[in-house]
Amino acid sequence: MPSKLIVVGTKYYDLLNPSHREISILDVATNLSGINRWTGWCRPSYSVAEHSLRVAEALPEHLRLSGLLHDGPEFVLGDVSAPLKSLLSDYQRLEQMWAAKFDEQFSIQSKNASVMAVDHLIRELERSVFCLDAGSCSTCCLDSTRDYWADFYRSNNVAAGAEMTSLFIQRYYDYLPKNAPTAVGVRGAL
Repeated sequence: MPSKLIVVGTKYYDLLNPSHREISILDVATNLSGINRWTGWCRPSYSVAEHSLRVAEALPEHLRLSGLLHDGPEFVLGDVSAPLKSLLSDYQRLEQMWAAKFDEQFSIQSKNASVMAVDHLIRELERSVFCLDAGSCSTCCLDSTRDYWADFYRSNNVAAGAEMTSLFIQRYYDYLPKNAPTAVGVRGAL
């Protein structure tokens, strides 16, 4: 069925039956760089790729690749808000299926407890900095803490678009284990 296929960057992806051998890091980086976090509510624009870089940078070296790719399935599934996602059992099933394929192809642990904890921490900081909670920003966290992180995010807004794609791919290669057996196959997927 053609409705099961989606074109992303360089190839077709079968949403219902992803092949772990077909995921291209170029497609992942390009699409995550163009998807705004928080379903578009962030101002300035803040991509899933930038969020993933921040998660990776906050992790120990051996988990950075897992942190970088922890939201990888969103390159084909998009960023869906948590309240809506909780109502979409088919989306959750697809997300789990794609996460398993990412874990297998890239030899990562996207659901590792440390990765999830850092992702949660970064998400709460983003929520505060971008004032995404209902009510006033002052309910997010202490004003001084929020101001510190707001300044950090503004002054460290890494890149956008093609620049973010390049940075994401560079970090991917930086974080690959030196002796990873999948490194050659994955590099060939570019």
